[in-house]
Amino acid sequence: MIFVTIQDDINVLHFTNRVKNYLRKCGVNTVGELLDASPQELRNIYHVGERSVEAIARQQRELRSMTGEFALVEKETPEKEDAPAQAGTSGRPVIVRNGQEVFDVPIEELGLPTLYYRKLKEAGLHYTSQLEQMRDEEILKLDRIGRTGLRTLRERLQQVSYMPVSQNRSNPDSELDKDAEAFLNSGLFQPQIKEKVTGEMALLRRRHPFLSGMPFLAMAYDLPSARLSVKRLILSSIDENGGEITSSVLDQRYPSNLRGTEIIREIFHEMEADGQIRQSGSRIEAMDSSILDWVNTLKDERTREIFLMRLSGATQDRIGEKYGVTHQRINMLLKDVLSKRPKLREDRYVSLYTNYVIDKKTFVKCFGEPETTYYYVRQICPRGMDKEPLEACLDDERIPEKIRQEVRKYLKK
Repeated sequence: MIFVTIQDDINVLHFTNRVKNYLRKCGVNTVGELLDASPQELRNIYHVGERSVEAIARQQRELRSMTGEFALVEKETPEKEDAPAQAGTSGRPVIVRNGQEVFDVPIEELGLPTLYYRKLKEAGLHYTSQLEQMRDEEILKLDRIGRTGLRTLRERLQQVSYMPVSQNRSNPDSELDKDAEAFLNSGLFQPQIKEKVTGEMALLRRRHPFLSGMPFLAMAYDLPSARLSVKRLILSSIDENGGEITSSVLDQRYPSNLRGTEIIREIFHEMEADGQIRQSGSRIEAMDSSILDWVNTLKDERTREIFLMRLSGATQDRIGEKYGVTHQRINMLLKDVLSKRPKLREDRYVSLYTNYVIDKKTFVKCFGEPETTYYYVRQICPRGMDKEPLEACLDDERIPEKIRQEVRKYLKK
């Protein structure tokens, strides 16, 4: 593992020269400035591509959670004039709270944004006991903290759990504690992912043996596998609800330790900035690409033209005549390219079209969709299946609720 500090130049990280130049144009020259950069700021860098943005974001996550090639450390041990003088066998200061000797907690374990860490350390603040002794007006005088930072600090300080010296948990080989077990058994992780997260969790616990409560969760949910699992949960919940869901319903899908926390709000805003979801009032929808958006990304001009003709209603025979090939060749081309498509917005209608009778005119009027959507769904759905009348779908729970509502409205007219 390579140790780096927030003062180190970004040259220590294994970015390409092109990415480094983009970062410098954005005023990001050090590891600390990289950690402070938001996803939206990264996307605003002129001519930076999605792959470069993802590489930068991945490096940020690995640095924060210490799960990658680099480990973030202090450049030197600062003078702690205000820190408790007595130290325990773990190397952490020992303080007395409510008549009991406990280990003090470093501010790194509060789960704060990197900028706050830097400003607190610049002010000579290294442990939570120092922050607890400060009045609100004293904290507000610190550089770049502000009222939002003050509120976050107070919330995190209330959640700090001080460990008695008699219960030293500094053994790096100790089993996962109840915080880690509760996190792993939250129901969020699929079996194949859980094994990987368990390994990451063990590493996190060895590095932070005293971490607990909300600060522990903040670091745990910053692990790449955990963060990805939360995002998948959000997207799958929206998809199961027909492409749109209310914030109150979505909140019930989260593990109980995530509901109403700053952690889920941060992940949610990250997904909004990445263009994965969009919120309008209390309603949230997934921002899947449309079939036309995807077809227009196809690099082969001939393939793109064939798709656009098919989406306009042209038969495979007619397309084959234009390009001098059989309709079987056109069908093979369409199937081959469609097998590589991403999840598209129009896919929500597949189950309805596969199982129920609905013609183009009814489809367009019922859902307010363009004809291209109908032609796309017809192309990807299996044929020759027995179908039931459209009204029978109203009791079919396989059909997303939003689609059934639209059908119900249409049939009442």
